[in-house]
Amino acid sequence: MALDPIIQSFLRDPRVYQAFLDAGWYPEREFDLTQWQQQYLEYGYVWNPIVETVLRSFGGLTVHPPTITPRVYAPSAILFDPGFVDFEISHESLLSDETLIQKALWPIGNYGEQGILFIDEEASIYLDGGTFLIDHGSMSTHAADALILAIRYPKLLRGRVWWQPNGVDGAMAPRAIETATVVDAHWASNKIQSMNKPAD
Repeated sequence: MALDPIIQSFLRDPRVYQAFLDAGWYPEREFDLTQWQQQYLEYGYVWNPIVETVLRSFGGLTVHPPTITPRVYAPSAILFDPGFVDFEISHESLLSDETLIQKALWPIGNYGEQGILFIDEEASIYLDGGTFLIDHGSMSTHAADALILAIRYPKLLRGRVWWQPNGVDGAMAPRAIETATVVDAHWASNKIQSMNKPAD
């Protein structure tokens, strides 16, 4: 069975491919998504083909980033398991994130203890850490470079991020602290209004 083009592109770097093999992935893998589909529907998510593609291949895996040098920050393990996500919390985060980036999002798992991973219909992967939102890029281009290999910084879209030091060689990330400089004014205004709205 031929690999889906998105999965093939995402795994094109041999180091990424090996990390997924080490996690238990194999090209013919087809994970049963029945339970997760029900959870998506219960919380108002519309099932999407890109979610099907990614979770059918990677669902249930915990992928640990390979130890390589040089890299610009210390990446975390990825748990491809939306069933592990608190769907109520993720749905609240998703609504504000969708407004900010003007795209529909779906939870696909967790990034270590840093937050929830979302994917959009163009296969771009986002990390919502509560106080920040970052874009790792599309799986069909360079998402793995930031998400797994950490040889490229993801793009900060909201909030403030502390880029952890590279624990392998002790080198601090050149930009240890980054603050989002562009804020969606409409999103920020709505957020402030909702925060200041009197309780019923």
